[in-house]
Amino acid sequence: MTGWQLLCFSLLTAPLAMINFAVVSFVPTFFAVDLGGLVTVGAVFMFGQAFDIITAPIVGA
Repeated sequence: MTGWQLLCFSLLTAPLAMINFAVVSFVPTFFAVDLGGLVTVGAVFMFGQAFDIITAPIVGA
């Protein structure tokens, strides 16, 4: 891969990397402080995944 190709491909991903940096910086603090703690947020995600495990085969059928 030439340097020009590498630059073109990396320029396409730069905006996504900037957004990802903001998410990684602020979301854990938001979850821990504003939403009642990481245990609460983890439980919500766990129940969401359990719901998905049950409903995905139903939707796929």
